[in-house]
Amino acid sequence: PSLLRNRNYLIGLFLVFVYGSVNFTPLVLLPQLLQAYRGYPDTLIGMVLAMRGVGMIVGFFMAARMGRFDPRVGLVLGTVAIGTSGWMMSLYDLNVGFWALVWPSILQGIGCGLMWVPLSMVSFATLDRALLPEASSLFHLIRNMGTSLYVAVSVFILVRTSKVRYAEMAEGIGPFEERLKFPEAVGSGGVQWMDSLGLIAAEAWRQSALIGFTNCFLFYALTCFATLPVLAFVKIRRTD
Repeated sequence: PSLLRNRNYLIGLFLVFVYGSVNFTPLVLLPQLLQAYRGYPDTLIGMVLAMRGVGMIVGFFMAARMGRFDPRVGLVLGTVAIGTSGWMMSLYDLNVGFWALVWPSILQGIGCGLMWVPLSMVSFATLDRALLPEASSLFHLIRNMGTSLYVAVSVFILVRTSKVRYAEMAEGIGPFEERLKFPEAVGSGGVQWMDSLGLIAAEAWRQSALIGFTNCFLFYALTCFATLPVLAFVKIRRTD
């Protein structure tokens, strides 16, 4: 209980929960999006995810060079970088190109690298050394819990919003829908409902699934940006 009376450590537990949440979620969502709905082969998906590792190398290198600055600077920069990458991913469509996938992955890796070092520093800076073993155990437990819970919530958002959006789309697709009589809506030629119904349903599901993924990425970005005000309560004071 004495651990939870330390303000820095308590804030650090919250931040590491968020860090665990945003660190691994794209690794779960992106492969499914790219393989099932974009048709990317495994090799290209692996290259996209590998770019995140390249970004983390850059982020850790930058964090080492920023050791003389206030740790809150690294926390803010890292959180903003991760949130920005989530916002960029929320703009994806089903025609997204390879490089449009690579840059958010690199930026996310840089943010994770920048955030981890000062996060660990400020969480343990004001703790008594006798409490460090228990503090470290709880710290990493909360990080793993953040990963598990956030992935579960993200999958819930994906499934729920995809199905809701598909139901909304299906209501506006039919032979009596006036807007589908215009060439601008259906392209050249009319819609052959008996022959094209399966294709129309499949395309509606692809679009609704994309909306589910972009909702997850937007939730991801908002989680990061909502964390920024908490950083104002971190104090920097070391104890022996």
